[in-house]
Amino acid sequence: MEKISAIPGHNSEGELDPARIVKWVQKVRESAIELGCGTGGDDERKLTEKYENWVKALEFSYPRVAGILSNMAKSYLDDAVREDLRAGVTKRLME
Repeated sequence: MEKISAIPGHNSEGELDPARIVKWVQKVRESAIELGCGTGGDDERKLTEKYENWVKALEFSYPRVAGILSNMAKSYLDDAVREDLRAGVTKRLME
C-alpha cells in the first residue's frame, strides 16, 4: 500500500469505478491473509511457554535470573493478548 501512486478504483478517465474498488479491496485482503496479518498471539504464547519452562528450571538455582525470565514471559503473554485483539479487529475489517 505504501507504493500506491493513485487512488485505487479509478478508470483511465479518472472516474470512480465501483467494480475496480471492490476488486482492489479483495486483493488487499487476500494479500494480508497471505502475509499472516491478523493471526493472533500464537507465536507470543509459544514464547511465553518457553520462558515459563526456563523459569521452572532455574527458579531455585538462579532465582534472580528466573525472576527476569518470568517478567519476560508475562510481557510475551501481554503481547499475545494484544495480538489477539488486533487479529479480531483485522478479521472484522476483512469481512
